[in-house]
Amino acid sequence: VIHTLRGVLGDSLFFRTLKAFQAKWAGKSAVTSEFKSVVDSIAQRDMGWFFNQWIYGRGWPQYASRFSWSADTISLTIQQRQQENLPTYKMPMRVRAYYGTQQRDYVVQDSLRDQTFRLPLNVQPDSVVLDPDGWILKQIVAPTSVAEGKHPSESKLHQNYPNPFNPTTTMSFVIGHSSFVTLRVYDVLGRELTTLVNEVKQPGEYTVQFDASQLSSGVYYYRLTARQTEGGQAGGFVETRKLMLVR
Repeated sequence: VIHTLRGVLGDSLFFRTLKAFQAKWAGKSAVTSEFKSVVDSIAQRDMGWFFNQWIYGRGWPQYASRFSWSADTISLTIQQRQQENLPTYKMPMRVRAYYGTQQRDYVVQDSLRDQTFRLPLNVQPDSVVLDPDGWILKQIVAPTSVAEGKHPSESKLHQNYPNPFNPTTTMSFVIGHSSFVTLRVYDVLGRELTTLVNEVKQPGEYTVQFDASQLSSGVYYYRLTARQTEGGQAGGFVETRKLMLVR
């Protein structure tokens, strides 16, 4: 939690706070409310929202995300998937878009269970990562795209998460109709490295873990194919995405 506070305040205010707290309370006993008063004084704002969430509140956020890109803009949806009896967290969050060998950082003010942000970027990103430097106490979980009890109408392959990753990542996909599904991983030369799925799947959303412990750092690709088992169009559904292993 102190690490998360550092991420919110920034290094300058954070270390000034620690020095002021030590100077005021050295050799004496202090409690959390007294630490908060020092934080408020140095930050020159009421940080009660932070202490209420992370110290006095229960649980922690479980974030899921998905993104799309068009017209020089990233559309990023962030979901908070923790249990309904746990709070909805308000947090400034760093977001990083990777494109080729470059990256761009943003800060968004996440405060809802389901929230969409528009981020300017004039090239299509390979991936968008929440809290890439690990400042927030959290879990990253799979996004939800299909309403409970309803079947999807179209198949779709989501971007893996996290991405970049080391050494494991999660791939999720949606199947719109009963189909024979394959999910395979390839290197940059198009050589097949492994088959993760190779069976009939009913309509729904699925997740698969990929362990790249035996692979070296680099760019890889994963491809989903889904051919309907009855009444489907010739060729079926095919989609490929890029993933990055960084050690």
